[in-house]
Amino acid sequence: MPYLNENYNVTAFISKFFNYSPSEISNRSLILLLAMMVAIAPFSIDLYLPGLPDIALNLSASEHLVQLTVSMFLLGLCLGMLIYGPLSDKFGRRIIFLNGAALYIIASIACVFALKVEYLIGARFIQALGAGACAVMARAMVRDVFKGNQIASVLSIMHIITMIAPLLAPILGGQILYFSHWRVLFILLLIFGVFNLYLTWRFLPETYPAEQRQNLSIFKSFKNYGCIILNKESRGLILCNGFSFASLFAFVTGSPFLYIHHYGISPQYYGFLFGMNIIGVIIATSLNTLVLKRFKIMQVTKISIFLIVAAAFLMLSGIFFSLMEIFMLAAFIMIGMTGMIGANCNARILQLNQAYAGSAMALSVATQFGLGALSSIIVAQTMSQQSSISINIIMAACALLAATSFYYALSNSLSKSSSKKVSEEYHAK
Repeated sequence: MPYLNENYNVTAFISKFFNYSPSEISNRSLILLLAMMVAIAPFSIDLYLPGLPDIALNLSASEHLVQLTVSMFLLGLCLGMLIYGPLSDKFGRRIIFLNGAALYIIASIACVFALKVEYLIGARFIQALGAGACAVMARAMVRDVFKGNQIASVLSIMHIITMIAPLLAPILGGQILYFSHWRVLFILLLIFGVFNLYLTWRFLPETYPAEQRQNLSIFKSFKNYGCIILNKESRGLILCNGFSFASLFAFVTGSPFLYIHHYGISPQYYGFLFGMNIIGVIIATSLNTLVLKRFKIMQVTKISIFLIVAAAFLMLSGIFFSLMEIFMLAAFIMIGMTGMIGANCNARILQLNQAYAGSAMALSVATQFGLGALSSIIVAQTMSQQSSISINIIMAACALLAATSFYYALSNSLSKSSSKKVSEEYHAK
């Protein structure tokens, strides 16, 4: 009997944990909490990057195998997003996030105690599956709570906050490694995950009540992806956001070689130049929130698209002149616009797909990271000691493809009624 009572108590605790419903939260607190949720993924990538050599040495593994911990995290992140998006449209946001955060915490514990690199790779994959829930739910919750241009403004504010993660995480990781072991980095991620889980459980209410959800089976919930893709405007904006983000990934991958080896600057000065681009993103995204008070989302996005096209041609001209200043200016403009384009494209995608915001954000953000990873691989494979022009070409190509995708979306703009008709026809099949 005592054992039955203990089992009952555990079951009751779990049931109470997941069924607890907090009171309302202020918009300001909500935005801060959602930004912390979105920051989990970039923080989990960037914090431990300085520790990769130590991990390889400690686990007696090759650098290639250790680098797979990054690749598998990106793969797991994209897969997790695609799984959780439709599920949140059926079961709600809060329960999906709590389960994802719990999975992230369990995987973080596995990372701390991994004794072989293969175990670490597997744990990182599972950790990313949990992080994917956080990334998608936060953006979908914005659609549940805010309306119209507010969506783009809130996404911009969240983007500003989350940009602090890739700026500070490698610095923090390097300082921790100076005084401690690489496993401490994963302990910090574990603490961050527990902190997010507690705050969400304690303060974040369900933003997508049952009466607003589609009455679809799980299988039909996943069919929402087909409906989103059939919407030409959604398809174009998803690709626009993805290619814009891909230019940022290409820069992150190739800029250390370009600046340090090709232009001969010091690693310390490179860190300063890299930080300037992050500041550019923050400035552009802050400006976006102000401009949206007077203009429509697509009008503001047109301006940012024009700027990245101008930056693309400026970057291509840099191939012939081989001036670092030209590349710096073009990259500053192009990377600065990624925050503006991302916030506005996702806001419009949410407007077009109100009934399945979770699926829409899952597809958008997964495409964003997928194209980003692809551009990163291409840059890594094509740059050499003799030539650095591949990063110019790839970043410019990504910008031009983003512009092409945007104007494709613009030319195929659908009204809400026609979007709803596409949805009804698709689900009727």
